[in-house]
Amino acid sequence: MMKLVNSLSNLLTRRNAGVGLDVGRGAVKAVLLHSGKGGEIVAEVAVLDRQAEGFIDDQELHEHLRPWLAESTMGDCETVVGIPQDVTNIQVTDFPPNALDSLDSMVAFQTQQLGDLSEDTFVHDYVVLPPSESRPMPVLIGVCLESIIQARTERYTANGVRLADLGMNAVALADACFRLKPDSMRTPDPQLLLDIGAESTTMLVMANGQVLFATALMMGSTQFIEALAEKWDVPPADVRRSTRRYRIMQADKKDPVTQAGAQFLGEVQAALSQWQEQDAHGSELGDPVHAYVCGGGALLTGLPEFLGQKLSCDVTILSVPGLADESSGPLCVTAYGLALQAVGDGFLSLSLAPKCIRWRAKRRQRSPFLMAATVTWVLFLTLAFIVNRVQLDAQLMTLKQDFDRLSRCEEVVKTLDETIRQSSAVEQVQLPLVEYGNRSLRFAVALEKLGEAQADTDWYIYLGDSESFESRKIVEDETAAGKNKETERTTNVHPFLGPSIRASSTGNEQSAQTTAGKHVVTKLQPLTGMVAAGYTRLLEDQPYQPVRDIVRILNNTVFFENVDLLPAGELRGREDIFLAWQQFLFHTRKKQDLSFKPFTLRLPFAVTDITAGTDKDKGGASP
Repeated sequence: MMKLVNSLSNLLTRRNAGVGLDVGRGAVKAVLLHSGKGGEIVAEVAVLDRQAEGFIDDQELHEHLRPWLAESTMGDCETVVGIPQDVTNIQVTDFPPNALDSLDSMVAFQTQQLGDLSEDTFVHDYVVLPPSESRPMPVLIGVCLESIIQARTERYTANGVRLADLGMNAVALADACFRLKPDSMRTPDPQLLLDIGAESTTMLVMANGQVLFATALMMGSTQFIEALAEKWDVPPADVRRSTRRYRIMQADKKDPVTQAGAQFLGEVQAALSQWQEQDAHGSELGDPVHAYVCGGGALLTGLPEFLGQKLSCDVTILSVPGLADESSGPLCVTAYGLALQAVGDGFLSLSLAPKCIRWRAKRRQRSPFLMAATVTWVLFLTLAFIVNRVQLDAQLMTLKQDFDRLSRCEEVVKTLDETIRQSSAVEQVQLPLVEYGNRSLRFAVALEKLGEAQADTDWYIYLGDSESFESRKIVEDETAAGKNKETERTTNVHPFLGPSIRASSTGNEQSAQTTAGKHVVTKLQPLTGMVAAGYTRLLEDQPYQPVRDIVRILNNTVFFENVDLLPAGELRGREDIFLAWQQFLFHTRKKQDLSFKPFTLRLPFAVTDITAGTDKDKGGASP
């Protein structure tokens, strides 16, 4: 749980943490580095003295690493372990500037050639160094035997170390120097960097931010401590505990310290000569103009001054600043460089770890994001579920209220349906009374309106409803007796209620509707209009003007609408209306020489007493 909290805390603060572990012959150094927006911060430093702890061999030391790191906050951090320079090889090779795209294959081919010579398999990595005028694209290549890498990987992972990568001590040392001393990257002259360990020394030559040469010297601070113990006739342990008390200074040639210094300087000079011979540009650059010293040997009093006199250059002690114990500063420079690689801020980081180790480290590094995403997603789903549940409860409550209202409405609708049904039944009973009871009034009003439209020279000879007018038409049939049809038609017509039996083919249906004075309500047809016929004086210049005046006056009333002359075709069969008057006027016209024009008008009502129903209307019609 604490690991998850720390991971989330680092994620929220955008802080990256990494540990650099430098396992030396004399001591084990560990540096915890935090990297953020403000730069790198040394959070914790730990030094384990191997001789003081009394470790018998490397196996016992590695078994103790995990508990030792767990005593601090470094046990659960991603760790980059350094590989000593004496088991690795570093070389600087110049490649053509246009070979950047194929650089991977070129470096792999060069490493393969090295493997073919030794019949061993090598692990390699490279980094392109900053260019200079004489070296447009130098490439720093790190090589190590695969068997060594495999053995160290299994050793650290088996003992519980959270191994993120395997770095090279020489490259980590250069990274630390460039970060602690930024001026060293901009100096074009050669600079010497010496990490004096217990039994060996890592030596680097740098210029213009480039690592020009790296090697391991088989001499360290132990030789100087033993020389001081011999000179002062004290146990070596006293010299280690009190380095300030026993000062290294130049003495006669027979002095043990002078002899140790001469031997150390001889190895340094031999390494410089080797660099100048291997590097074509080494002789052009000349001897180093400045030297940096770190490691346990930098704690020996007088050693930097002694080296400065012998190398004829300024010597500066390289130390990690801001530590509570100042003596740990020079010891932890390499571990600091490895920690820079762990947090991804190294300038020249080379990785020699197997791909599986780096993949596991990347997975562990991204696990906080996965945890945070999982927690966020779970919280989001929980919140969405709660919000959805609240919304569903509110909708359910609304639906229940709507259902209750609809249930009450359904009862009201049933009551309304019953009321409508009863009302419709009452209306059906009233339909014959309304329709047939009002016909006398309609005839009277029609006579009144016709009288108002009548001129002095006009008179009406016929007024009847449309149904009576149509039902009394004579059906032309040569085989039928006309007089019998006329008698039958005359005897079955009610003066106001219309015909009871048609003379046409629909007589059976009409007879069924009106038999014994009964009317089928659903088949009841309203009286929609009337037909009027008459005569008017014939005017030679305007024969139709009198009839137009009558039509105009009738259309202006609210009782009729769309009054018009009845077409001649619809008068066929009703010649009986004008027959008697034609005979009378014929004789009158002979005696008085008068001329008259007959007319027949269709008189549709503007409003009917009942309206015809539709299929949906159970009553068929309504008042």
